[in-house]
Amino acid sequence: MLKNESIRGGQTIGRVLTIRTSAILASIVILLAASVLVGVARYAEVRGQIGSDNYNRIIEQKDLVADVLPPPSYVIEAYLHVLAAVIDPSAAARELEEFNAHKTEYLERLGHWRTSDVGAEIKRLVLNDSPLALDAFWREAETTLFPLLLKQGARDEAAIKASLGRITTAFEAHRAVVAKIVEAAVSAQGSIEAGVAEEMGWILMLELTVVIAAAIILAALIAGMFKRVIRPLDRISTYTSRLAAGEDEGDVPYRDRSDEIGRLARSVQVFKNAAQDNLDRQRQIAAEREENARIRQEADARIVAQAKASAEAIEKLGQALRTLAEGDLTCTIDVQFHPDFETLRQDFNHSVGKLQSAMQAISSNGDIIRGASGELLTASDNLAQRTERQASAVEQTAAAVEEVTKSISLTAGNADEAGRTVRHTGEAAERAGNVVRQAVAAMADIEEASHNIANIIAIIDEVAFQTNLLALNASVEAARAGEAGKGFSVVAQEVRELAQRSAAQAREIKTLIANSNALVSTGAELVGETGRTLETIVAEVRNVDVNVSSIVSAVKEQATSLKEINRAISDIDNNTQQNASMAEQATAAGHSLAGEVESLARMLGQFRLAGNTPVRSGHAASAGEPRQHRPAPRATGNLAVRQDAWTEV
Repeated sequence: MLKNESIRGGQTIGRVLTIRTSAILASIVILLAASVLVGVARYAEVRGQIGSDNYNRIIEQKDLVADVLPPPSYVIEAYLHVLAAVIDPSAAARELEEFNAHKTEYLERLGHWRTSDVGAEIKRLVLNDSPLALDAFWREAETTLFPLLLKQGARDEAAIKASLGRITTAFEAHRAVVAKIVEAAVSAQGSIEAGVAEEMGWILMLELTVVIAAAIILAALIAGMFKRVIRPLDRISTYTSRLAAGEDEGDVPYRDRSDEIGRLARSVQVFKNAAQDNLDRQRQIAAEREENARIRQEADARIVAQAKASAEAIEKLGQALRTLAEGDLTCTIDVQFHPDFETLRQDFNHSVGKLQSAMQAISSNGDIIRGASGELLTASDNLAQRTERQASAVEQTAAAVEEVTKSISLTAGNADEAGRTVRHTGEAAERAGNVVRQAVAAMADIEEASHNIANIIAIIDEVAFQTNLLALNASVEAARAGEAGKGFSVVAQEVRELAQRSAAQAREIKTLIANSNALVSTGAELVGETGRTLETIVAEVRNVDVNVSSIVSAVKEQATSLKEINRAISDIDNNTQQNASMAEQATAAGHSLAGEVESLARMLGQFRLAGNTPVRSGHAASAGEPRQHRPAPRATGNLAVRQDAWTEV
């Protein structure tokens, strides 16, 4: 019973879950299984790499290096350098350097082991016991042995031997600690390898369990996919093939499922229903096709009858149109057409009647147009003659005004030129006045400079007088000096003569400057008088310029007024010429209108109207013959003639 309930529950779940959901769940399960396998494999790789071949090869290489090179934590090389220094004291300095280098390397490796993940016992031996045993070793070598070996002079062999013994004792203690470290490390390595081997055993069991579980889940997923997807698709494919062959297999299977197979089955059911509807529709179309064939036969019979009636109507209409083309406007179609074409016959008769009425109206208006055109020709001829006389008079008036305008313009130009000449004269006089004022200022400057020069010359005269006195005193002193002052006396005499000549020349220059000052004063007065005269001339020239400018302005205004009068007369002349041209055009239009009226009358004579009489073709009235039976209509708009326009010029 429980088994049946579980089966029904599984089927219910299978119906609820879609194929997409099932595929997603299967993919998730497979990914989880793969992830577990990968994780277990990675964990096994990390935890079990100690016993691998690569690990063993790496250990062998490290063992080889350890066998070849002594480790830094074992100070045997430092001890060897101590022994080498004792054997060869000459190399003690070099051996001391090597000893210190090994000590530095040992201390650096102690820092490495402080942060390493080794057992507490091993770390105690490496970090506590070994350095404690080596303290005496380092101290004895650095403070006692090497100073004895590096000491100059005779060697103290007893002291060296005693110090070497203490170093050897310290090294042996260190060596014992190293042996304990090696024993503890080998023991710890064995324990680690045993734990790894045990851990690898249960990791392998876990991998096998995961692989078997994944294989079972994958097989279950494949079986479920075959049952829920492949087999239903095969049945639906077979049903669709039979349905396409025309076989009725009933309802589509799996329509009650809620997954993609159910939707596919329902879609196939829709196609089946559509195919059934299509078959019913084709039967209905066949019935409608038969009904349409019957209706088409009846329509063809009606079309034949209508075509016959149409041919008869066209024949009658053609005869009437040919009669109408011959000019007989009295023709009508009296035979009734088929009801479909009866409207066409009535429209033709109505159109012929309208055309006949229009032709009669045109014929009756032709006489009126002929009379009006005769009167229009007479008026146009009179207007053309009067306009020609008026145009000739206006042209003469325009020529006379043009001559007056040219004369006034020439006078204005001459007056303007005279104004410019006067202005130029005034400007030249002003410039001359400026020059005279500058000359007066220059004369004043020259007079002042002459006074300054006179003062300077007076100073020079006074200096020459003082120099003469000094030279005279120098001559007297030279004479007193006797023979020793002769040379100085000669020089003093020359200076005295030079001073006298300078005084004479200064007096002459002073006289000349005084004469120049008198002439400059006279010239300044004359130049000033000239300046005042020029100022008077400039004032008079300005008055003349003002008067000439007034004359020029008046002449220009007269010239402008005459030009405006000339333009007005020119416009009147142009308008008169245009009027004459328009009168000639009106006359020509009147003659053309008379000809067209006569041509229209002849054309109307070709038509036959009611009463079986052709239209009368009259002759146009002569241009000068008045019509007594009806006055000519008054022209309006642009063609209207003003009564005052007929006055003789």
